[in-house]
Amino acid sequence: MIRRLGAAVLATVLILSALPATAATTIVPEKAAVVAAAKNDIPAAEELVLHLELVTGIKVPMLTPDQVADDAFVFAVGTPPAGAAPAAIGEAVWTITPQKAFFYGDGAKGARNAVYDFLEDELGVRWLNRDGDIAYRSQNPLVISASGGRWQAPFRHFGIRGGQLWNARQRMGAYDDPPKYGHAFTKLWQHYGATNPEFFALTRVGARAPVPKPGQDPNDIAAFTGQAAEAIKICTSSAALYRHIIAQWQQPSTSRYVNICENDGNDGFCTCPGCAALDVNPDQPAPGNVFSRHYTDRYMHMANEVAKAAIAIRPDARVATYAYNEYETPPRRVKLLPQVTVGIVPTVFDLESSLQLLQGWKQAGLTEFFWRPNQHYYFDGAQMPFGLEKHFFDLFQAIRAHQPTGFDYDAPGANITSEFSYYVLAKALQEPEQPFEHWEQHFLQAYGAAGPAVGAYYRHWRGLWDAKFGPQLKDILVKGKVFNFARGVMWNLKDFYTEADFDTTDAYLADAAALDLAPRERALVDKLRLANAHSRQIFLAVAQPSDDHSLALLKFRRAHGLEEFPHNEQYWGDVTGVRRVEQFKEFTPPFLPTPLFWSFRLDPKDEGQAQKWSETAPAVFRQWDRMPINGNWESPHRHYPHPSPETRALTAGYDGLAWYATTVAIPADWQNRDVLLYFGAVDESCWVFVNGKPAGEHLFRQRDDWTTPFTIPVNDAIDWSKPEQTIVVKVEDKAGAGGIWKPVWVVSKAR
Repeated sequence: MIRRLGAAVLATVLILSALPATAATTIVPEKAAVVAAAKNDIPAAEELVLHLELVTGIKVPMLTPDQVADDAFVFAVGTPPAGAAPAAIGEAVWTITPQKAFFYGDGAKGARNAVYDFLEDELGVRWLNRDGDIAYRSQNPLVISASGGRWQAPFRHFGIRGGQLWNARQRMGAYDDPPKYGHAFTKLWQHYGATNPEFFALTRVGARAPVPKPGQDPNDIAAFTGQAAEAIKICTSSAALYRHIIAQWQQPSTSRYVNICENDGNDGFCTCPGCAALDVNPDQPAPGNVFSRHYTDRYMHMANEVAKAAIAIRPDARVATYAYNEYETPPRRVKLLPQVTVGIVPTVFDLESSLQLLQGWKQAGLTEFFWRPNQHYYFDGAQMPFGLEKHFFDLFQAIRAHQPTGFDYDAPGANITSEFSYYVLAKALQEPEQPFEHWEQHFLQAYGAAGPAVGAYYRHWRGLWDAKFGPQLKDILVKGKVFNFARGVMWNLKDFYTEADFDTTDAYLADAAALDLAPRERALVDKLRLANAHSRQIFLAVAQPSDDHSLALLKFRRAHGLEEFPHNEQYWGDVTGVRRVEQFKEFTPPFLPTPLFWSFRLDPKDEGQAQKWSETAPAVFRQWDRMPINGNWESPHRHYPHPSPETRALTAGYDGLAWYATTVAIPADWQNRDVLLYFGAVDESCWVFVNGKPAGEHLFRQRDDWTTPFTIPVNDAIDWSKPEQTIVVKVEDKAGAGGIWKPVWVVSKAR
């Protein structure tokens, strides 16, 4: 909550309560100095120096008290006025007198937050994003209308992960006895794997160890390092583990919280009889979490047992744990002890489902919680404007009404299409009493005279959210698989946007650019215009797929220095096609994909060659099972409908021979081109047949041959009288994973 001690400078910024205005204080920066009271106040003082120079054009020196001239105006960082009351926990105060400005509060963080409060509310500074864009009003001398301000942290802890300096400027952090949490067992295997196997989950392969990779010995303890070991699951019924946790908590900890938050990862949960006995219908999906099993009861049983031991030692002790994926939804049998604090990591995104989730936990005995969403990972990365800022603001406010200890948004680095959403969310965490419209105007002030036009740009996309995204939110999460909103949108992009959306928003931004703007305001508008043009190019490449649109997008990115092959686009299957057109730059468009699922047949007895499987007709091989060609046969994607469970069981750990088959249509006008099959990668060796004729082979000779693409010329085997050509591939794998594991294309070159 903010309390102002004077009149507000910014007419568009709403102030909750203001006392009668006092006479303005005029500060000449050339006759001013910044003084830090102590060493830990220097960072706050440096921030003040930096921003005063931005605003005034003058670098106000940071001096020691004995270096300050008698007539200088002093910005005293870390020093309260004489007779000032001690600051409360999480409080920051600034006070202006004719000769001195005081910035102080609860420790060094209090002085720093007082500086930021002053810069933001008196000098109009805006920290727009984690990229470092700063907006401000230039003035020299400084005319300060308020006599002071006071800010109080509204939660015991709050933050949006990513961007340490931006977080500090938004006053995020821990203030008052925050819960101690975070994945608690990432180093457990490293220290106790050899000595205390009883601490660890008995996995589906029958070992108390990390889940092995295909072909890896589950009993080879030394082989498990890095991410595999850090994601290991624990045995939730192990009394020995409970005792170990309490012993570790007692040794160094000053916190009353015992952290037992489980590690990341969705495989390797304990299968021992003790843990299994704690479950209630684990194979029955919980409402709102259809992609996961239900292991909540076992984890909350463990939380209760650890809590009993902790409060016997320290009566005010609490246990902190997560409600996360397989244990996100409330327990079905276990009732929480009052001493259990739960960090809720929701995979529901709508207001109704979020409140139902929270209410379910309260009915299970929840007395204290914090909201720790990583939902933004599922929204970011598409570089498309979703208009979601008010949705997440409203969701925050609904959760806040239930009095969490705080908020911890685990979020990726924001791009420009989401920076407004993060800004509003950060400000809501900072001053939650203010309405959305207040923070909308707060943000738009950075654009000066262009603010109204930029506001219209953002309102257009919010209208799209209200009309299309919001009403279909749950369906989009299912379409995107495992709660991935952005993937669900990108896989169905033409259902949500039209090119007219970009015509409209381009017009708003053109109006903004036509105004008389300061250089930094114009730079912000230009940045938005570039982002909107980029989103249009993405839309065309995805919703109207063609090699020409993909090439245009790639050229656009190169021309403007943008990332050419964003990770998410590739993770979602090269949805824009930019990797494809770069991969095939030596060939002539178009480039023809073959099916994702090919017919598949194992050949463990090496009888396919003798029985002429290479000449198998489509009507016959279509009776085989099917296998995706974007992953090895040992671990095909678990959400794919193919192969069958029987084949999955046979290919797990399989080394040997197998056959793939499909048909492709090759355009008749390619008869005067060189036609090739382009294999992304095959592990390890393969022999290719087209229409029953040998077309070529790729043999594993060099170390990386299983990872590299290759082509097989097929002109001599094509039957141009047929509408479709038959392709059969024999694959041999001698060790590790095997199969066609990167897609196959039909490409051509002009002769």
